[in-house]
Amino acid sequence: QDVAPPRTLLELEIAKIWQRLFDRDHVELTADFFELGGHSLLAAQLAVELERLLGHAVPIATLFRAPTVASLARTLSDESWLPAWTSLVPIHPSGSRIPFFVVHGSGGDIFYFYRVARLLSPDQPVYGVRAIDLDGRGPPHGTVEEMARSYAQEIRALQPEGPYCLGGYSAGGWIAYAVATELRRHGQPVTVLIFDTYPTCRVPWPASGMRMLIGGLAALASLDSHLRQMVGLRVREWPRYVAVRCQGAWRRAVANAAQPGRGRPAAVGSDTHAAAAAAAAAGGDDRYVRAVARSSAQIIDGRVELFLARSSRFAALLSWSQAAFWRLMVRGPVTVHRLPCNHWEIFFPKTVPLLAAMVDDVLADVHRPPPPVGGGP
Repeated sequence: QDVAPPRTLLELEIAKIWQRLFDRDHVELTADFFELGGHSLLAAQLAVELERLLGHAVPIATLFRAPTVASLARTLSDESWLPAWTSLVPIHPSGSRIPFFVVHGSGGDIFYFYRVARLLSPDQPVYGVRAIDLDGRGPPHGTVEEMARSYAQEIRALQPEGPYCLGGYSAGGWIAYAVATELRRHGQPVTVLIFDTYPTCRVPWPASGMRMLIGGLAALASLDSHLRQMVGLRVREWPRYVAVRCQGAWRRAVANAAQPGRGRPAAVGSDTHAAAAAAAAAGGDDRYVRAVARSSAQIIDGRVELFLARSSRFAALLSWSQAAFWRLMVRGPVTVHRLPCNHWEIFFPKTVPLLAAMVDDVLADVHRPPPPVGGGP
């Protein structure tokens, strides 16, 4: 293992920054930011420190291309290096399979998927699609349709022809679906991996009827979860339980009203961080969730791989209704994959190995060429 001391002043300064961020006495040149427990909050702090050090902004996305002290120093010292002011982030750019593009949800970032990407086949290219206004790269998109046009253009610049494979979690599932819709307008075949995305945008009939059913079932599932927690409490503790949750909901509403459009930071270093990442990707009243709620989804020809969380007595009925909803939205195959967790736990470390195995199987199948017309011997 390489335990050599820093070889350049830039390596030394970056190592010092990492020591402060991770509260360590020593950081090796080959230490990986994410394996050390790095998450989006630390990445943002790192970007601030690097800007102070270098005198110019460094996109957080640079970490995905250069996650070690040595590689980051080498990237930043290269005279030909320029910040990549685009939405695409090469999480794992090499491999012969069809690239997989993970589209952001609430918060605008894709940190929540990084651990999954590292467990996929080494032959699987993975790119993140981040919001364009992160790192000050440009003005924010106002609508999902604007996002879809911009992201589809960048994806086609990297991969001119399909088939295309996209994915998104919760609110991000709808943004990925919008990108898929844009790619279909150009006649390109698409597969969309939907990670527990609820119908929160406007949809045509009869999918809109199924949307109402899903909303009711989701409310019942949430109520059931609270009731099961209350069963474990003494009756005299019930008023306090209800009051605490109402107070928390009120505080979140006030905070969102005071800071409209501000996404929650995502982090992926532990179960707690994974929960924060899931919450950021899944919702909250930020600009991306509001944009999804204002958008209208169209029925498209394509393929959907639906990853559903199930953790309550309503799970079977809820997952059935979600699958039925997507079959009304897509003229093509819809395959359901069920995960033994709730919505917020999909990217927890305990769930990630199973999720990664499922995703890898799907991506391998997408890469496999279709059988010849007419079959064969």
